[in-house]
Amino acid sequence: MTDYSGHFNDGDTARRYAVTIRLEATTLLILNDAEGSHDSWPLSDLRFVGETFGGATVRLKRGEDGTARLTINDAAFLNALLQSAPHL
Repeated sequence: MTDYSGHFNDGDTARRYAVTIRLEATTLLILNDAEGSHDSWPLSDLRFVGETFGGATVRLKRGEDGTARLTINDAAFLNALLQSAPHL
């Protein structure tokens, strides 16, 4: 299983957290080692924020109305995500 580095914004504050992101069978696991916390987003709930194409930064939210954001600047992540969540 491959881990990816990214940033998490909770949507409530302006704070940005460095996180580790792991694609699992049905979820996207978000690990915040500095805070000692984690969250998981079902792959079926993921939505792109803005346009996404090869080589670009990937921005995700959970569900249509989600305010939290994940930002991943890794081209390999986009390829892995699209294989795991073809609905995107």
